[in-house]
Amino acid sequence: MDDIGTDTPNATHRPPANGGIDAIAERQMQELDRRARRDPAQRGDLSIADRVVEQVAVLATRQVPGVAVTGSGLERAVGRQFPRAQAHVAGRRARLVIQVAVIWPAALPEVTAAVRDSVHERVSTLVGMHVDAVDVSVVKIVHTQTHQDRRVS
Repeated sequence: MDDIGTDTPNATHRPPANGGIDAIAERQMQELDRRARRDPAQRGDLSIADRVVEQVAVLATRQVPGVAVTGSGLERAVGRQFPRAQAHVAGRRARLVIQVAVIWPAALPEVTAAVRDSVHERVSTLVGMHVDAVDVSVVKIVHTQTHQDRRVS
């Protein structure tokens, strides 16, 4: 009777002492090392949601002097807060539309240019996308009164 494949001690087919685990592990480690040395862009895909690009754009916009951050809890719930961003992403390219409220009496061309530059730089750097365009619209002027400006009647 053939002993191959049986569990008897007299079996003629016996695996290596450690079951070949060392050789398999060594090949796997070599493969992992080879993969790790490849360019990061070659290791896999990175998918970034449009919403993430929009959030980065809003945060970059908020850092620009002259931009007003507006919107109470209710206004946020119905989408009336500023700044606001909409991203159109295609692969590794993005086009952004930004809506801002500007503090009176800031110069609109200067504020919008600063918003455009800030959003372009932050999205390019932090998200790693090529920014084709940043369209900025001023949709609201916010007049901030100081305590001295207020009149009591």
